[in-house]
Amino acid sequence: MPALKASLDHPIGGRPPLLMRRLKEDRLPELPPCEQSVVRAPMSGKQASAYQDAIERARDDRGGGRVLEALHRLRQVNLCPDCPDDLADNDVIESSARLAIAIKCLDRIRAAGDSALIFLDDLEVMARLSGLLQRRYRLDNAPMTISGRVSGSSRQGRVDVFQAASTGFDVMLLSPRAGGVGLTLTRANHVIHLARWWNPAVEDQSTARVHRIGQNRQVVVHIPLAVLADGRPSFDENLHALLERKRHLMQNALLPPEPSSRELATMLDHSLPT
Repeated sequence: MPALKASLDHPIGGRPPLLMRRLKEDRLPELPPCEQSVVRAPMSGKQASAYQDAIERARDDRGGGRVLEALHRLRQVNLCPDCPDDLADNDVIESSARLAIAIKCLDRIRAAGDSALIFLDDLEVMARLSGLLQRRYRLDNAPMTISGRVSGSSRQGRVDVFQAASTGFDVMLLSPRAGGVGLTLTRANHVIHLARWWNPAVEDQSTARVHRIGQNRQVVVHIPLAVLADGRPSFDENLHALLERKRHLMQNALLPPEPSSRELATMLDHSLPT
């Protein structure tokens, strides 16, 4: 594939290339830098137990060919195990390694007077996190959310309110597939990918909501990963490796970013301890 790409986007025999491809960095060199921060934290307590249960069920599902079902279950446990509605905010945070990382990031973002976007697609967790953030940071209103349940006009209205607000800390929660395209949210300069999808193009489109014309501050993309205390590769680490590999191939070999069923099955295999 790299050889094929080179035959398309390079001049051959004095003739112009058949393919011309320009990345955002090529077209907009004046954009501020965008850096990625990958932070890992070990699962413990209820989350570690729930993860082990999900692993045991995944072994059975793998044998029955239900790969996506098993992967979705692991993905959910790594985000946040089931928590009672009356569980205290601090206990909710401590129940999820990934959420604990995100809150520590937000604490620093708030101290710096910056704003952030948090991307996740679990609507129940999104609603619960909105209230938790309002209480933790003593916000006048709960953080606005954008998901597939929000109409186009309401979506743009929420964007306008967020963009027009005064400087200082703020946060918005968005679904990657509903809020990841066509919106300008340059008031924020931090992006937290709390729950990730299989396709790196979806994630990159989400990051592009803040890293675009109008942004004048450095953008930081935070990737929280829940890991296993014994050092075995966790689902989060295997998904991160898959996304980085697909992103590299998409940029350098023009391969489609959507992982194949074989790649998903391989990722599941790597997440199951021997």
